[in-house]
Amino acid sequence: MGIRWARVWGVLTTLLAFANGMANATTLGPAQDYNLFILGDATGVYSDSEGRVAIGGNASFTGYSIGISYPPAASPNALVVNGNLTFTDGTVYGGVHHGGTGNLTRVDVKGSVTQDRPIDFAAARTELTALSSFLATQTTNGTINPTGAKGLTLTGTSSTLNVFNLTAEQFANANGRGFDIVSPVGSTVLINVAGTSPSLENFQMYVNGSESETNPQINNILFNFSQATSLKDSNVSIYGSVLAPNADLDFGYNHINGTLIGKSLKGNIQANNYPFKGKLPPAVPEPSSIVLLGICGAGLALATRFRNSLRADSN
Repeated sequence: MGIRWARVWGVLTTLLAFANGMANATTLGPAQDYNLFILGDATGVYSDSEGRVAIGGNASFTGYSIGISYPPAASPNALVVNGNLTFTDGTVYGGVHHGGTGNLTRVDVKGSVTQDRPIDFAAARTELTALSSFLATQTTNGTINPTGAKGLTLTGTSSTLNVFNLTAEQFANANGRGFDIVSPVGSTVLINVAGTSPSLENFQMYVNGSESETNPQINNILFNFSQATSLKDSNVSIYGSVLAPNADLDFGYNHINGTLIGKSLKGNIQANNYPFKGKLPPAVPEPSSIVLLGICGAGLALATRFRNSLRADSN
């Protein structure tokens, strides 16, 4: 009897663990493995992306380095350009893919150069736009306070997910002063920003009071600009990833520590490879509910079979 019950319990716990994993599987989808993931055209000059780069339109790079965080053998898709690629002076630590023409001048490619399209950017646009819209519906569970010289302090106490919904006015008021994000290490921080044309200008960002790029919490922060059609960043170091699938990005002489997702990109931006490691709420909860109901049904069936088996043994 004990052995049979142990088997039933083992199956049930395995199924429930699977359901729990499904419910927490939401990441940045097709952009998860990239430092820069741009759905349209991109221009970059005299800077670098430590991680992989994917461009859905045409791309032009001058004096640029890509993918130094990875061994070349581990990055067959170090640079993916769906359209035409023009690249002058630089290094790619891995393979290059371009869907249109490829003009590379004085570029040291540490892998192969292939003319193909390994990423479905149309599907990626649909998925990332849906994710951004869904995340914008999450309810604030942290506190937002103005704090003098630091501009805004966002304080979250949840060990799992801390959500902050900022109005366009609140976000604008932080410019020239700063941001301090306070949250338990290991928790996910989601910052939804309203407005069609937000900008980040001339301020310092802090994470748990620190402006260190080695802060482990940086990997768990996501700024979501679901309404933005343009996003300007000037003289700001962003700690965390940015999801702005409908925004034309204009970034000048700054850097991001995370994944940058946008509609198009121009400017001089240093992208440091801090891949997003947070756990976002599932964008489509219904399938998980269906899976859970199925598991409950399977559990009930197992319990019934077990009960019937006990009755047969007693007879």
